[in-house]
Amino acid sequence: MSRWVRRTVYVVSMLTGLLILAFGYREFGLGLKFHIYAGLAMLSFLAAPAAIFHMDNRRKSAIDRSLPMLLNDLTEGQEAGMRADYEGSERVKAEHIRLANASIPKGANGALYPEDLSDIHAQTLLLAILEALKKQGIRHRRGRALPREPLARP
Repeated sequence: MSRWVRRTVYVVSMLTGLLILAFGYREFGLGLKFHIYAGLAMLSFLAAPAAIFHMDNRRKSAIDRSLPMLLNDLTEGQEAGMRADYEGSERVKAEHIRLANASIPKGANGALYPEDLSDIHAQTLLLAILEALKKQGIRHRRGRALPREPLARP
C-alpha cells in the first residue's frame, strides 16, 4: 500500500470520526445519547488504522512462517552445490540434491521434537497442567495419586 493511499485512508477515517462527533449529536436527532455518538466516532476514527495495521502484520507473519522453509531450501541448495563442487562436476545433478536433502536434519523447518524439550519447558508444562487441575477443583497431594474422578464438576 503506497504512502499516498495510506495517508488518504487515515485522513478520511479521522475526518469521518470528527464529523460524527461534532455534528452527529445535533444534526441527526436520532435520540441517542452523546456517549453513543462518541463511540461511533471512535470506531470510525480507528477502523482504517486498525485495518492497515492488520494487513501489514499479516504480511509479516506470513514471512515469519515461511522463513524456516526458505532457510531449509537455501541450506539444501548450498549443500548440493558443495557436493557437486567436491566431485568436480560442472552441474548440480539430481543425485547431489537427493544426498543433500538426506543430510539435512528434518527438524530444520521449526518442528519441535520431544527430546528438544529442556527442563524449563518440562517444568512449565507440568506447572500448566497443575494449574488446570487446580482450576478443576482437584488438589495435588504430595506422595499420593490424584483422585480418579472426572475433571468436570456436576
